[in-house]
Amino acid sequence: MKKLLVLFFTLAVAAYGAVVPSTFYETSRALGMGGAYTAVVDDFGMLMYNPANLSKNQPLHISLLKLEIEINQKTFDFASWLVDNSSKLSGNFTSWSAADINRLINAGIFLNVGDNFSVTGINTPLGNFGVGAFIKATANVAIREEILDIKAHLAAKVDVTVPISYGTELNLPLISDVSNILGGGKFGFGATVKLIQRYSAVEDKSILSLTSFDPQDIIKKLSNPQTGMGFDLALNYNLPSWASTFSFVGRDLFTTIGTDTVYSNWVFGYALQPKLIPGVPLTISMDVNDVFGSTTLLSKVSVGAELNLIGIAVVRGGFYQGWSSFGFSVFGFLDYANYGVERGLYAGNFEERFHRISITLGL
Repeated sequence: MKKLLVLFFTLAVAAYGAVVPSTFYETSRALGMGGAYTAVVDDFGMLMYNPANLSKNQPLHISLLKLEIEINQKTFDFASWLVDNSSKLSGNFTSWSAADINRLINAGIFLNVGDNFSVTGINTPLGNFGVGAFIKATANVAIREEILDIKAHLAAKVDVTVPISYGTELNLPLISDVSNILGGGKFGFGATVKLIQRYSAVEDKSILSLTSFDPQDIIKKLSNPQTGMGFDLALNYNLPSWASTFSFVGRDLFTTIGTDTVYSNWVFGYALQPKLIPGVPLTISMDVNDVFGSTTLLSKVSVGAELNLIGIAVVRGGFYQGWSSFGFSVFGFLDYANYGVERGLYAGNFEERFHRISITLGL
C-alpha cells in the first residue's frame, strides 16, 4: 500500500506542473459566477477574458501574486476510498470483486495549481496596455477498466503564457454616429498577443505494473516543451444609460502550439450593473460561449451574479451547462469557487465538481 500511496501523491506533486489543452486561464471569480465573466472582468483577467475592457479601466492595477489551487471531488472520494480499502491494496488485484473495481474506477487524483503576475491599466496616449505572466499546472491520475486489466492514466501538463494586451475607445466619426443611434454609448476595442510555452506528458500503465513505475519518465517528457503564440480580439459597447456592457470576443484566433492548432472560441458577453441599493454594487451577467459552434444553446449559455457587501466580502453564484456554481471573496485577497463541469454528451448529463481557492497580493 505504501508504494501505491507514494506513487499517486508523488505524481500529484511532481507532475505539479500541468494544464488542460486550452491556453485559456480561468479565474476563481469567474468560476464562482458560472463563467459568465466576459463583459464583467475589471481585473488582471482582462488579459485573458476581454482586452477591450482595458478601454474603460483607467487605474493602474498590479497583481504581484495570484496563487490558485484546485482539486476535484474525485480527489476527496479517492482519499475516502483509500481509508476504507487500504488492506485490499496490498493483495492480488485479480481477486477483487466488481464492487471493488467500480469503487476504484470512480476515484482519482486531480490537482491544478495556477499563479500569475500582471500589470494592467498602463495609460498611454495610444490607449491602455496590460502585460502578465500566467502559469497553470495540472496533474491528473485516473483509474480505467479495460478487458482483463485495470489501467492508471497519468497526465501532467504545464502552460506558461505571457499575454500582452491593448485596449482603447473608438472615437472615429462613423463609429460615433452608430453609437448615437444605439443610445449614446461608447465602443471599445482590444487585442491580445499571447506567447506560449507548453510542457506535457501522458502515461497509461497497467495497475499491476505500477510498483515498477518510475516518475522520472514523466519528468523527462516534461523537459521538452512546445512553443507557440496566439491572438485574441475583442469589441465592447458600454451603454451607461442602461448600466450595461455588451462584449464580443474571439479567443485563440490563429493560435498554434508546436504543430497543433488551438480551437478558436467566439464569445458574446453581457453585464448589467444596476444601482438598486446605494453602496452595494450588484452585477448580473451572461455569456454565450462558442457562438459559431454546433453544440446546443444550453451547452453554450452561462449566467451569473455578484453582490459586493460593503467592500468586506463578495458573494457569487451562477449556472453553466446545467450545473450550479457559487463562490465568495473576503477582503479582496482570499477567493473560493465551487463549480460543476459537464463531462457527458449534453448539458446536465454528467457532472464533475471542482473546488478552487486563491490568494491575491497586489496594489
